[in-house]
Amino acid sequence: MKNISKTQKPKPYRIPNPEGQPCSMAQEPVAAYTVIPNDRGPYATISMVKQGVEFPYFMQVAQHSALSLNDWADILNISGRTMQRYEQENKTFSPIYAEKIVAIDMLMRYGADVFGSANSFHAWLEVRNLALGGVYPKTLLDTSFGIELIKSELLGIEHGVLA
Repeated sequence: MKNISKTQKPKPYRIPNPEGQPCSMAQEPVAAYTVIPNDRGPYATISMVKQGVEFPYFMQVAQHSALSLNDWADILNISGRTMQRYEQENKTFSPIYAEKIVAIDMLMRYGADVFGSANSFHAWLEVRNLALGGVYPKTLLDTSFGIELIKSELLGIEHGVLA
């Protein structure tokens, strides 16, 4: 095993620009920050959650999730009026909400991958599931435990274990 000195500094994180030359995070194009957090690695996702999620990003997630804004208000435990204010004022969701938004975004992408399409996964969310205690999977999205339970069920489906 390689011995690393405590005084040894880590190499800076570099991303190649279109010309193939390394550039710093500050030199990345703004559009790069709309990339799915899961594709940027866990530390970028954590950083994004800590900074909060802007309403436009949330709307992208909401549109791809097949959940209505009322569903999202219930999931985030905020009122419909508060959700409207976030939209009108283009507010940023605080980290406590951002974490759930990003977790559900990642779950939706995983589910679509397991089922082969987002529509198939969305349909599965709307059907009672005996393996999940006979509830509709969609009703479990309001807690982190529920999200983990759905992930666990998806993992079983992915590996051919259906119950």
